[in-house]
Amino acid sequence: MNNYVLKSLWGRRGRLVLSLVAVVLGVAFVAGSLLFTGQLRAQYAGLTHGRTPDIVVAPRGALDPERRDAAAGAYSPSDVSRVANLPGVRAAEGVLTVPGVGFDRKDGTTAVNPVAPAVAMGWTEFTVATGEPALTLAEGRAPAAGEVVLDRATWDAAGYRLGDRVMFALPVDGMREVALRVVGVGDWTAGANETQTVFVNPGQLEGWVGDAGRTQIWAQLGDGADAAVVTDAIDRALPGSEALTAAEAADLQSSAQADALSFLQPLLLVFAGIALVVACFLIVNTFSILVLQRTRELALLRALGASRGQVGRIVVLEALAVGLVGSVLGVLAGWGLAAGLLALMGGSGGLALSGPVLMTGIGVGLVVTLLASLPPARRAGRIAPVVAMSGTGTNERRAAPRHTSTDEPPVFTKP
Repeated sequence: MNNYVLKSLWGRRGRLVLSLVAVVLGVAFVAGSLLFTGQLRAQYAGLTHGRTPDIVVAPRGALDPERRDAAAGAYSPSDVSRVANLPGVRAAEGVLTVPGVGFDRKDGTTAVNPVAPAVAMGWTEFTVATGEPALTLAEGRAPAAGEVVLDRATWDAAGYRLGDRVMFALPVDGMREVALRVVGVGDWTAGANETQTVFVNPGQLEGWVGDAGRTQIWAQLGDGADAAVVTDAIDRALPGSEALTAAEAADLQSSAQADALSFLQPLLLVFAGIALVVACFLIVNTFSILVLQRTRELALLRALGASRGQVGRIVVLEALAVGLVGSVLGVLAGWGLAAGLLALMGGSGGLALSGPVLMTGIGVGLVVTLLASLPPARRAGRIAPVVAMSGTGTNERRAAPRHTSTDEPPVFTKP
């Protein structure tokens, strides 16, 4: 039976192309959506874990993306000293950030996305939880007063060179314009591939914005210190704030970043559903036509001893073969789709084809083709063996002519 199924598929491969393409598209969107969102979350998790210090201190709820009502942070130097002097804390530093910074590219065009404006951050050499410095320099040096370091992506897009003077608009006292000289190219050690981040001398940035720019406090644990004990001590020392370990803070930030793009998964799944519905219709129609065209062939199998179930299983096996090939090709196409989306968004790292995604894609394709093959299979099983002896290709009997034409004229008789 298996050889018969394979020969039958190969002999009718032209009619099965549309069904195969429909299965490929449906499975591609399913696998692509799973791979894309999974890789996105993994990348964000890796980036945030690679840039988070041992302990992050912020106003209660400020790091939670679902707490939109949380107050913004404003820590004084005395708050930083209080954390630094707690038992188990090796070092502490206030992190200065100013959102809403504007500047232009070298050609005069706007370099800042109004939806996600640039952020000015005080340059820091603080060590994160991985033991590496939070920021690294690719070119140049750290900024002094009147100087700035651009992140790699902004540097590539803006077109500036080391030594160029750039006008920045900072939301300070309404809006203040300052001229800063570009002295370096730097970024997060974790390799964020982010744009629109400018690193300024922390002393100068504090002079512009004061304590209002000190939105977080980073703390480094001493040797043998218990993170849970230290976070509890910080919570008591700074009422209204909460201290999170590196893992806790990274999980909150990575989930928020990934959730911001989570709308793409339902969108891809909608396309997958449409493609799979189309695949069902094509498979039903294609195999219904094939059963009709092969009526005498299938009837001959019945006459040779094949049961109704065996004839029906032939149709099901042919459909499953199409589904298996289409599912494998669909998973590969979904991998390409996810890789393309990640490349468009500036994602980095290899995209691995995981076992669960592979099994899910193949399973979806096989289930769809199995369900779509059942009506044609039942129709094939109802073919009677006697059809093989007739000259027709269907189960329908020709109706006998109601009138027979002759050469003699009709005879009329009186009643």
